[in-house]
Amino acid sequence: MRSTQPARLLIATLTLLAACTAHRSADAPSPPPATSRSPAGQPAGPDRTDASAGTATNPRSIRCGPHEAHIEQPVRRSADDVVVGPLSWPDLKTWATADPRDFAVSGDDFKIGVQLRAGTTVTVAVAPEARAYAGLNYGQAWSYSPAQAVTFHACPNTDTTFIGGFHVEGRRCVPLDLAVGDATPTRIVVSFFNGPCPRSSSARQSS
Repeated sequence: MRSTQPARLLIATLTLLAACTAHRSADAPSPPPATSRSPAGQPAGPDRTDASAGTATNPRSIRCGPHEAHIEQPVRRSADDVVVGPLSWPDLKTWATADPRDFAVSGDDFKIGVQLRAGTTVTVAVAPEARAYAGLNYGQAWSYSPAQAVTFHACPNTDTTFIGGFHVEGRRCVPLDLAVGDATPTRIVVSFFNGPCPRSSSARQSS
């Protein structure tokens, strides 16, 4: 009768390999959201120990790098985008008359990427009168928790979309102050499911 020892040895070896592979998979950390590769020379990422970042006086720094969920691709704009200089939110104007349930990630959190032209820096801050009910949900290192202010740094040679969104409680007209580089901030008012809002106006950066 033919010996079954080689077959048993093969089965034992395959079982051991499968167990080792499963063990490595269980120990491996979950991958972060998909990001594009960071160009050479870019900062490694935000200071994850700076839990206070996100205030009007200390905005979160959102950079083009491996620690921030972003997409490197050309920006395409339409008449429905909210645009301030090199920054835009695609189709955000349509939210004025939309149903919030169509855009909510959970509760009062709404997902929408922010687009920047290559090599630009823009700081976005929620105006003081709106901070009790609105925030900026950008920053992978901060788990996309609401912030008062965020500074976006686009990739140097590529238009950049940063993943994130807004926190808005109820149907609101939310005033935002946007500063391109070191320029004087411009105030816009964005309707979040609240119909027409007052026109935007220039405003100094508020703390």
